Amino acid sequence: MTRKILTWILVADGGKARLFCSDVRLPRIRPVIDDAFVSEARHLSNQDILSDRPGRAFDRSRGQPHAMEPPSDPKTVEEDRFVRYLADYLKQALDRGAFDALVLVAAPRALGILRRAMDKTVQATVESEIAKDLTNLPIKELTEHLESDLQSQS
Repeated sequence: MTRKILTWILVADGGKARLFCSDVRLPRIRPVIDDAFVSEARHLSNQDILSDRPGRAFDRSRGQPHAMEPPSDPKTVEEDRFVRYLADYLKQALDRGAFDALVLVAAPRALGILRRAMDKTVQATVESEIAKDLTNLPIKELTEHLESDLQSQS
């Protein structure tokens, strides 16, 4: 008897991810885990993400001190960190033999980060990519989108 191929479907954006699987023809899917992965910083403002006040600098041209801006957008940094966490999670799951194939459904920015962050062994399992943010769709609507999008890619 041949072993069924288990496909995982990661549906993500920069702050939330849901993981589904299918061991039959896509897009019949079921959750791998009941809860979504959610970034702790998803609903925080930049000010809330920063742990303390920005440093101060002295502007010689005006003779006044001023607040220094952070070198990058804290929200973007947190989104990058979250997506890299997802890439690490996928690598660990693949190493355990939890899935054989992978379908990525992610917001375009998150998909780009995920591609760069994924280990080559995980990249090799990717069967399809859909650059859309479908994280908040109910399973029925998600299934319809997957079926439509995956058929259009064939």
